[in-house]
Amino acid sequence: AGRMVRFDTVPTEANTQPDWVFGVEDLQTDPYAERHFVTNGTTASDGEVLLVGDGYDKRFNCWDPIPETSGIAPSTTYDFRDGVRGIRIIDDTTWAQGPMNGLRRWDGIPCDGRDPDAYLTRIGKIDMQSVQDFEIDGVNWYAVHDHDQLSIWSGEPTEMQDPDVTLTVGRNALLSSDGTTLAVASKEGLSLYAVSDLLQNPTPLTLNSPDWSSNLGQPLVSDGHLFLVDHGFHRIYAWETVASALDGADPDVILGASGLEDQDP
Repeated sequence: AGRMVRFDTVPTEANTQPDWVFGVEDLQTDPYAERHFVTNGTTASDGEVLLVGDGYDKRFNCWDPIPETSGIAPSTTYDFRDGVRGIRIIDDTTWAQGPMNGLRRWDGIPCDGRDPDAYLTRIGKIDMQSVQDFEIDGVNWYAVHDHDQLSIWSGEPTEMQDPDVTLTVGRNALLSSDGTTLAVASKEGLSLYAVSDLLQNPTPLTLNSPDWSSNLGQPLVSDGHLFLVDHGFHRIYAWETVASALDGADPDVILGASGLEDQDP
């Protein structure tokens, strides 16, 4: 737990307290929380505040304003009481999802540490506790569940509403949409869908490259730009336009590496 303990004599009982604790003041102090470490983090921002969910320590941190240097303490920390798998901010509403308590909604951005305004453990036949990732783009709602199923609702669904469309995608896929293009990243590659076609004729254009690893992470579509995390090769690809990626062009920028041949962390 990020600390070292010392016993002056060999302990003979399980609950024996150490004589010394190195790294923190006592055993009750969490060194990671004290120093604002985040494990398995997921983020969202409206450009003014930064939300970071801690998937391991089950915390929901808010920085207001967005910090400009490392080590800044969060403005508020909310006990999420669940691992945080995803956060979205859409139309001044904040959504966050975890594996035990499903989907939570706040009106506005919860930088005051308040509890959610609503909990959704199911939407129609979909158990929100089984969801691996979700996305909301102002046009549709999306949820990846049961490892390789992508369910899509037109507009914001009611609690009893089944999805309009369910597609089979790559296992444990991750999602991003800007309302025009939906990106779905998995070990099978990166698939791009036209959002306008999803409910009638969902035909993906799948990208893959021998220069990418098989361990792709989060995609991001924003204002027509495209980003893709490559965990295996420790870098992020960025294309100026989605169209250039679909044309097979190499990334315009590679973050974290000098070029496609640089695969070192």
